[in-house]
Amino acid sequence: MLIQEQRLRGEGLYREHCYSCHEVEGAIGVELSARVLASYDFAGPLYDYLDFAMPYNEPGSLAPTQYWDIVAYLLIDRELARLEAPLSARTSDRLRLADGGR
Repeated sequence: MLIQEQRLRGEGLYREHCYSCHEVEGAIGVELSARVLASYDFAGPLYDYLDFAMPYNEPGSLAPTQYWDIVAYLLIDRELARLEAPLSARTSDRLRLADGGR
């Protein structure tokens, strides 16, 4: 699996399951800015939170690979990490998130 393929899958999943709460003005979720995401410090805790609490109306309803795809998309899109390989449980705890200057 290539990183770009994971990012594209994650973008589609984000649009389907996350966008309406996090990207629409007046929606219930906070904007997922680089600063908000970087507060998790590493990719693993961000995944853990998403798996536990998201999507808002059906927490934990996505497959683990789908959550990893969404995390990869967010990290690449918000310029928080440069992925050397597709994101997974094996690689996430070592992947420190940068603030991206935002």
